Formats: sequence, C-alpha cells, structure tokens
Amino acid sequence: MTAPFVLDPKTTVFLFMDFQNGAMGRVGDQSGDVVARAAAVLDAARAANAGVVFVRVAFRAGYPELGDHHPMAVIKAMGAFSDLPWL
Repeated sequence: MTAPFVLDPKTTVFLFMDFQNGAMGRVGDQSGDVVARAAAVLDAARAANAGVVFVRVAFRAGYPELGDHHPMAVIKAMGAFSDLPWL
C-alpha cells in the first residue's frame, strides 16, 4: 500500500510557470483543464500558507536578451513572449 503524499507547508514552495498566452496556447483543448487544476493547487497552497512563486517569461521589444545563436532564439523568430501589451 502506498503512503499518502504529504507536504509540509513550512518547507514547500509551489512554482507556477508558463501560464501565459504564449505557452498555454500550445496546450490546445486541454488548457482549461490545466488552468483549473493549477488554480485548485494554488488555492490549496495559499490555504495551507505554503510558499507560492509565479514566473512570467517575457522579453523586451526586439528581444535584446536573445542573441541569434541563443538556444531560445526560436522565440525571437516566432515573436512570442514579448513584454509588449497583448493586442
């Protein structure tokens, strides 16, 4: 029999990353389910006073952070994750 999975909120941090249009669009039809499950985890983490970290990936106009040979240069080519306001 498997023991229940227990996390200590004093030593646990939940990381929420890539919940933005540029990433969630890649999940397709499942994006609603993914967001709903993440929201449930977020609510539980907050209720337990566990740490919560939200990461938003964005680049400035022109993508000066990404050189042409950077491993993530494809993001620059796609025009994704721009820090410009969503249209």
